[in-house]
Amino acid sequence: MEALLDQVFGPGRRAKSAQRVREIAAPATRHSCLAVGPSGEMLGVCRQFELQLVDSPVLFLGPLAVRASHRGQGLGQAMVSWCVANSAGQPILTIGNLGFFQAWGFARAACVDLGVPVASARVLARAGQDGRELAGRISAPRAARPT
Repeated sequence: MEALLDQVFGPGRRAKSAQRVREIAAPATRHSCLAVGPSGEMLGVCRQFELQLVDSPVLFLGPLAVRASHRGQGLGQAMVSWCVANSAGQPILTIGNLGFFQAWGFARAACVDLGVPVASARVLARAGQDGRELAGRISAPRAARPT
C-alpha cells in the first residue's frame, strides 16, 4: 500500500497537512478499502482513521489513491462510496475538493479545526446519522489517549 501511495502522491506526501492529522489518529481498517486486480496487484486504496471531534468519534477519510492505469474508470468513486456506506453512520471529515466529495453529502466544514495549516475551503464534513453539524477541534481518539 505504501508503494502505491508513494507512486500516486510522490515523495512529498508525508509533508501534507492530512498526514499531520493521520499521525494523531487510529487506523479504522474496518471502514477502509483496497481495490485489488485479478492478478493480486493493488489498484487503489481509500483509508479512514478514527479521531475525536470535541467529545464525539469521527472518521477522517484519506488518503484516496488510484493507480494511474486505472484512473478515470470510477474506481476512486466506488471506494469512497464503499467507505461512506460502511462508516456505521459516523460523521466523516476529509481534506479535499468539494466538487468531488459533494456527491456523498460532504460540505464545507468552516467550524472544524484540524489543528494543521489547511485552506478552510478544503476541510469537508459529512454529517453522521444524527445529522448534527460538525464543529470543534479534532483530537486523538479516546482509545489512543494515555490514561
